[in-house]
Formats: sequence, structure tokens, C-alpha cells
Amino acid sequence: MTTIARLIDHAIKGAPATLLKAQGFTRAGHDFHRMRGDLIDVVNFLSSVAERRREGRLTINVGIYSQRTNEALLRKPQPRPHEYDCALRSRIGELLPSGIDKWWTVDPETDSAKLATELSIAVELAGLPWLEGIEDLPALSAQLAGTPSLEAAASALALGDRGEAERRLQTFGKRFPRARPMIEEWARQALA
Repeated sequence: MTTIARLIDHAIKGAPATLLKAQGFTRAGHDFHRMRGDLIDVVNFLSSVAERRREGRLTINVGIYSQRTNEALLRKPQPRPHEYDCALRSRIGELLPSGIDKWWTVDPETDSAKLATELSIAVELAGLPWLEGIEDLPALSAQLAGTPSLEAAASALALGDRGEAERRLQTFGKRFPRARPMIEEWARQALA
């Protein structure tokens, strides 16, 4: 493991891990998971290390995975989903008051304890409230209603609302015509 990667790993294992563990999350590498009924909250620390420049970058992704939505999507169960498996996702910068994508720069001079504190504060002030704002599948589906995607349609289907799932698919197909073959294939299997 490189110096930069060690600094990043040390920072994540510090205050952020302590905070998330106290909130019921378990750790798997740089991913943290918390079960809430059908939902799984995911906090992911995404890093990029450029050893030539002797620096790295780090950001935080959050997501909400629904086992029932995943099932409606006809996908294999993910007991420890990645952030990209989630039906609803966001980057921490979008949730912070600035609304601007946020990356922390890490170099050999970085104070990993200070970095850990900054990461923990961002998770506590922006990430956790966002996750906790979606308390169940109906709330997740309502949040996805304005997002043209298969996840939006599948969440409605998981709630037993076939008509809403079909409406969401139509919206998705109109907005993204190139996705129509994928939409039609899913609809053929899931709505049959």
C-alpha cells in the first residue's frame, strides 16, 4: 500500500468509522452498510491515488439500496451492495450547503486525523440526514418518482403499483429514447 493510500485508509478508519459504527453501520473496506428493514444505507469513501504526483483525492458517496426494488429489477441479491448498486445515490458535495462536488486532496503532508475529522463532519451533517430522510420503500419510491430510470419504475412495481411502474417507464423512454431496448426487455420480463 502506498503512502497516500495508507493516509486515506487511516483517515477513514478514524472518526468516520467511529461515527458510522455508532450509527449501526458495519465496514467492508471503504464501504459502510446499515440495514433498515428493506433498505440498506451505503456510505462509500471513494479515493483516487496518483503516485507520480504523490497525491490522492477522496470523496464520499451515499446511497440507499432496496432489496425489494432490486428484486423487481430482476437482479441478484446484494447483501453488501456497493454505492453504484443503490436505487438512490448522491455525492456528499451535492448535500453540503455549497452544493458543489467536494473532493479532499491528500498528499504526504496531510494530517490524517484532521482529514478524518473533516470527513466525519461531512457525513454527520449531510450524509446521515439525507439517508435518514428516506425511511422506507414508499418514501424511496416517492423520491425516485421524478427520476426517469428503471429504478423508479421498479420501486413502484415493488410496491405493487403496476400502473405507476408503466407510467414511469414511459417517461423514462421518452426522455432517453436510446434506452428503449433496455426498457422493453425489462418490461417484458418484469411486467409479464
